[in-house]
Amino acid sequence: MLDISCVSLDECRRRRRRQCTPRQPTSTKMAAPWPRPSPSQACLCFLFILPLAVSAQPATLPFNDCFAGSLSQKMSIDTVYSQIVDNQRLNLTVLGQTAQQIIGDANTTNLATLFTQATTLTINTFSNNSYLCDFIRQPSSLANSSSNSTDCPIPPGPYALAVSIPFDPKNFFTTVNTELRALDPYENEILCLTVATTALQPGPLDSPYGDARSIFWATIGLAAAYWIIVCVARLVSAWKRGTSRPGSGIWARVESAGLILVSAISGERLATSPSLLRFCSPSLRDIMIHTQWCAALAMVAVQWPPFVYPLLSQTAWATLTYNVSLSSDAARWSPLQTQPYDPPSDFADQLSDPSSLLYLNSSIPNTLFSLPNGTYSGMEAFAWSVGIDPRNLFRTCLILFLAILAGTIVLSVLVWSIDWIFSRKPSSILPTGATFSSSATKSRSPRQSGGTSASKDVLDVTGDENRSLNTFGHSYPLLRRRWWLRSDLSSFHTSLLEGNLVRVLSLFHLPVTIFSAYQFMTVKTGVSTALAALSFAFFSVLLPGFLMLRLARTPTTKLYDETRTLLALGPLYNHFRPHSQMFSGLLFLSNLINGLAIGCGQRSGTAQAIVILVSEVASALITSVWLPWGTGASMGLLSFLFCVARIVTAVLLVILTPTVRVWIVT
Repeated sequence: MLDISCVSLDECRRRRRRQCTPRQPTSTKMAAPWPRPSPSQACLCFLFILPLAVSAQPATLPFNDCFAGSLSQKMSIDTVYSQIVDNQRLNLTVLGQTAQQIIGDANTTNLATLFTQATTLTINTFSNNSYLCDFIRQPSSLANSSSNSTDCPIPPGPYALAVSIPFDPKNFFTTVNTELRALDPYENEILCLTVATTALQPGPLDSPYGDARSIFWATIGLAAAYWIIVCVARLVSAWKRGTSRPGSGIWARVESAGLILVSAISGERLATSPSLLRFCSPSLRDIMIHTQWCAALAMVAVQWPPFVYPLLSQTAWATLTYNVSLSSDAARWSPLQTQPYDPPSDFADQLSDPSSLLYLNSSIPNTLFSLPNGTYSGMEAFAWSVGIDPRNLFRTCLILFLAILAGTIVLSVLVWSIDWIFSRKPSSILPTGATFSSSATKSRSPRQSGGTSASKDVLDVTGDENRSLNTFGHSYPLLRRRWWLRSDLSSFHTSLLEGNLVRVLSLFHLPVTIFSAYQFMTVKTGVSTALAALSFAFFSVLLPGFLMLRLARTPTTKLYDETRTLLALGPLYNHFRPHSQMFSGLLFLSNLINGLAIGCGQRSGTAQAIVILVSEVASALITSVWLPWGTGASMGLLSFLFCVARIVTAVLLVILTPTVRVWIVT
């Protein structure tokens, strides 16, 4: 029981004029008229304001009932409205029912007291003890109400409570937890609730998250810049592969460019150049994995503070769920969207009157983060924060994933078709330097040979440096051999396509696994369940297993010394040293375990957090012992820091589980 013996009748009456004043009504002073805009300016302003005008009403917030007193004395709570006024005050209006009469004093030295406490994380940002009757009203007409008087005693029935706490504009994207606790003059608890409010800072156009989108652009910019720089480094390192070939003419230049591109994509120079390996490590895959990890954290069903979702949802692009245009308008949600504002008729007049204590300005755009009613933490909160229905996560991810695969195939077929068209022309009509010759040479790469001079492959054959990408001993090779079975450079198209598909799978294996598992665990329709199960079985289990089987059955010398094998399977292991190529299987296994825990364990955040923690600790131990990176990568320290960071966040997940959090509070 809280001690309020210091709150005496005389003392509180003196403090009412200073500290315990009720919130002031919003000023209604009219500003000077604006100049009349032109039609084009008015149209442009309308386009900018329209997305925000939809949410110009008070937000209806969820609340936590922390009442621990006698139910016969409880002031029950029906609705909590909130809005930020002038970026200076956070107003909370509580509507409910009281089972007994509310009195301000009972001929004692104590008064009915309202305790208001606001905290951000564990920091107390505002605290106030006030006379309860200054902040509570009963149903009445405006003619009988006055902002300078109290309504106590309030008879059993409906009541309305309004409080205001200071708001700092620096507190955007932070969660303020406000606790309201009321005691009657006999020190009995009659009301207790906590409300979490997260203020957003909307940006231009239809950007509810404003400055938080810098996370979105920073992660995309980092991945894109890193990819471009690494590609340039690989091309520069492979430049001699094409420039060393004699010949002149347009086709010879195209041929040289093709040789450079094949050498760069295969990554064959990574083993022979420690400086290149150091420059290209960590890889783009590592950036994508850690970005997806940030998004996956928001999908775990633990008690995250609400401000986490607006921030971590900016990394949803890495999980292929950021594009909300694939969902219908009815299945979208804006974090500034509010429930329909329909106050009870008993208080409608007071809530709409600017001179009333209960006044709510329905013309102020909402800037408080909100989710649909009944939203659970974890996957649902993450999906609605992004702006789509949780049931559409799998569909959105799979559509984009298959679109990327299809785009990769179409681009490869296009390049392949151009090569095929030129291969049908006889050598006499091709430009200078485009002579054809037979090739039975095995494609070899200088990975383990210790240098470029020891390699004898199609990319570096000394017998005939003037042949084209379509090297055959006859003028019309298609009449003699099938074009997709040729053993010369043109057959690299198949290996290159296979390698690009493997690269796409390795980049998006985790989100496909998470959403497939979530779909067949939550959606009960036959078609959706079957499609999710098929996607999980093929993309998450069978295809990675098949790739690992190929790595295990292929000799190490062939994996690191043959160009076609490097093109097809190199994205899995070309940053690892020989005999450590199977380390990529650990990455697939870790994604599979975490994906199943996140997708299938939404009903128990505790189980999710424990499985993820065990998985991350095991992965860190195996990585620290194995150290699979090639010579010169210098990934030991970076890998250790990455592992420690992921373990720390996994421990944080365990702390945020309901069971552990209650134990810590107790």
